[in-house]
Amino acid sequence: MPNKNVDILRIGQFKLFKEIYEQGSLQSAADSLNITQSSASKQLKLMREQFDDDLFVRTSVDMKPTEKASQIIGSIQNILNEMDGLQQNDVFEPYEITTHFSLSIADELQCFLIPKLMERLADEAPKVRLSLFLHDKDYDAKQLEDGNMKLVLAVNCTAPEHLTQSRIYTDDFVCLMRPNHHLVAEKLSLKNYVAAEHLSVVSLNELSFYVEKALTSHGFKRQIKLTIPTFIQAKNILLYSDYILTCPRRMAKQLAKQGVLGIVELPMQVQNFSYFQFWHKRYNKDPARIWLKNIINDILSGY
Repeated sequence: MPNKNVDILRIGQFKLFKEIYEQGSLQSAADSLNITQSSASKQLKLMREQFDDDLFVRTSVDMKPTEKASQIIGSIQNILNEMDGLQQNDVFEPYEITTHFSLSIADELQCFLIPKLMERLADEAPKVRLSLFLHDKDYDAKQLEDGNMKLVLAVNCTAPEHLTQSRIYTDDFVCLMRPNHHLVAEKLSLKNYVAAEHLSVVSLNELSFYVEKALTSHGFKRQIKLTIPTFIQAKNILLYSDYILTCPRRMAKQLAKQGVLGIVELPMQVQNFSYFQFWHKRYNKDPARIWLKNIINDILSGY
C-alpha cells in the first residue's frame, strides 16, 4: 500500500479512536464519521494490531477504554488538533503585519504608482516597509524564487515560464515634446517623425522593439540621439530642447500634466503592449502577496 494511503488511514484511525473513546460505542462512532460499522470494525482491528492492545472492551452497557487507550488519548487528541490547525487558513490582518516588501517595478510605472501605493499602505498596513528596485530584464527570477522579491511589475516580453503572471493593463505609444515644439501644431508625419531628434529611456529598451518594427515595415529607421537612465530627467530635457520622446501613453499623460508638455499621436500604427505583475509559483497562495497584488491592481486600474 502506498505511504500516502497509510498516512490517510492513520488519521482516520485516530478520529475513530477519539469518537469511540468519547461515545463508548463503535456504531455511534461510525455514524459520527459517516462510515459503515464494518469499516469502523476493520480500522479498530488495525489499531489493535498496531498498539498490540484491545484498546476498547465491550461491557454490558458500552465499550470501555483499556489502560493503554487512556494513556494515548491525549496524544491522539493533540495530533488531531494539529491537523485541524494545518487545514485552517490563518486570518490575514494587513494592519498588524510588519513585512518588508521588495518590489521590482518598471521605471515608467513608478511615478504614478508609488505615491498612491504609499498612501494605501499608510492607511491599511502602517507597519509595512517597502523597498523599490528598477526592473531588471531577467525579471529578477532568482529573487522571486527565494522570496526576497515579492512582485515584479513590467512588460511581458521575455518572462521565464516558471513565473506566474497577471495582466495589469494594456497601453500604447504616443510622442511627447515641449508645448512650443514646431511639430506640436501639425499632424505628425512619418517623415518628420523619423527626422526628429529622439530621446529614449533605458527602461524602454524592450518596448522600443515595437516602434522599430513598425518603422521598418514602412522602410524607415529613427536615430536615438540621447538615452537617459530614468524618466526623472525626461521632463527637463524635453522642455529645453527639440528632442521628442516616444513612450507609453499613461507615462506621457503623467509627464504632460499642467500643460507643461505636449502629447502628439504617432504617424504609424504600433502594436499595443501590456504590463503584468509577476511572482514565483511558490507564493501563489501567499496572503501578503495576494493582498499587495490586489492593491496595485486597484491603483493602476484607476488611471
